[in-house]
Amino acid sequence: GRFKNAEWKPKEKYVFVPLHYQPEMTTCPLAESYVDQQLIIALLDATLPKDVAIVVKEHPFQRSQGRIAQFYDELASYERVVILSKNISSHKLIEGATAIATCTGTAGWEALWAQKPVLMFGEKFYSHAPGVYDARSLESCKNAVNAIFSGNPPRWTGDDLAKYVEATEKITQAGFTDVAYEGQSSVRRGDNSENIRKILFEKLRIETNT
Repeated sequence: GRFKNAEWKPKEKYVFVPLHYQPEMTTCPLAESYVDQQLIIALLDATLPKDVAIVVKEHPFQRSQGRIAQFYDELASYERVVILSKNISSHKLIEGATAIATCTGTAGWEALWAQKPVLMFGEKFYSHAPGVYDARSLESCKNAVNAIFSGNPPRWTGDDLAKYVEATEKITQAGFTDVAYEGQSSVRRGDNSENIRKILFEKLRIETNT
């Protein structure tokens, strides 16, 4: 009875929170304390305007070994939280949301291209992109919420995001860190291994100052 089905329709403004699959590096270590995603809900509940709902959707690949029933009970204890079925379209939820809250998720990147601001609770390649707000402390989350719900939130364009991608590409190395993504990369496996080796050795050289 915790989960609203695919027929659910929003009746108010809301922040969309697509939960992360766990266990996975997207929350541990990249989200630090927010590996406990209930903390995100607690911080949003403390800072959002009273008329804004918090819409939570479980990750489609999540299994019971990464969640316990108490987790959902804790989320449902917040009056403004709506927990949705996995079957509801995340794209539609992004379209209807005022903002998206995520640790490091792809949904945040998709939201930016849909002109939706992102409350960020972790560290990802797009953490400093236009439209992204650091929300990892009470103060920064308050500031982000005030900016987003001010009635005149900052705007950005696809060109702004394209420039961010271009700048990012200049300081990063093309490749993949998981064979699951090999088919999406133009870099061959042998070249990819060599590129990673060079990056790691350069990082170690800088860190040890040798």
